[in-house]
Parts: sequence; structure tokens; C-alpha cells
Amino acid sequence: SSPSSPPPSDADTALVDRLLSSWPPASRFPALDLARLLALSAPTAGSFPVVLATATDPAESETNAMLALRALANVFVPFVGKATMQSEARDVLASLRKRGATKALNKNGKVAFATVLLK
Repeated sequence: SSPSSPPPSDADTALVDRLLSSWPPASRFPALDLARLLALSAPTAGSFPVVLATATDPAESETNAMLALRALANVFVPFVGKATMQSEARDVLASLRKRGATKALNKNGKVAFATVLLK
């Protein structure tokens, strides 16, 4: 997605937020992938709580945690989301550190975590 792409509608964003907060962890994979894609074109802090909880919850699958971290990394899209993420960076990093996000991650999850930190 480029900075000139139209953002998704509020209804699309609300639907993904609703799926993330209501689906059980084992069923969140598609919603997390949608959140990751939405973050490319419409980075907002609205989904951070659920995405962060998924990224740091040891009960979540490694795939869910990796996708959640990739969604956070996608918020850093140049010209679109950098300011959004910078304004939330301290809270995001504090939450990741506090909950020991890297302890249960596989190699792909650790790469996604490192991407969040480097952005």
C-alpha cells in the first residue's frame, strides 16, 4: 500500500477490531492478518490494546503473536503511520517489555519483534 491509497472505511476497521476482541485466541489468525494489512493503509492506535495483548500473551499461539507483532511493525509505514507509532512507542515498548513478549516466540516471532524495535 502506498501513501496515496485510500484508507479502509471506518466500518472495515471496526469489524477487524470487533473480531480481534471477540474471537477466541485459536480463531484470531485471520483477524490478525487483516489487522496487519489494515495497518499498512490506516495506522491507528485503536487496535493497539488487543494486538499488544495478543503479542504478549503466553496463551496465544506463536503464529498469532508473530502476526500481532507484524501488525505493530506495519504501523510504521513511512509518511502514513510513523507519527502515530511514535506517539504510542513508549506505551507499546513498555507493554512488550513488561509482559516478556520474547519468551515464548519462535524464530519468526523474534524477527517480527526485532522489526518493531528497529522501526
